[in-house]
Amino acid sequence: MEELLHETILLIGYYALHNENSSKIIIKSENPIVVKLCGLPINYFKEKRLTDILFPTLIILARNESILSILDNEISLE
Repeated sequence: MEELLHETILLIGYYALHNENSSKIIIKSENPIVVKLCGLPINYFKEKRLTDILFPTLIILARNESILSILDNEISLE
């Protein structure tokens, strides 16, 4: 199940990278995909093997101003 989650995180990053209109879908809905990514267990923000999966996707998503605003609200640098 964990491997499926990792592949999904990577797929979201590739989708956003290759589709200009992807931000509309990624931030659409009551509980946007980007918020779910920010709500992953803390290990995804601390352990190198997990940050290597999550961070590239978050960086790609942050290219969009609307998504960057959501990331800023959801993720604390502390």
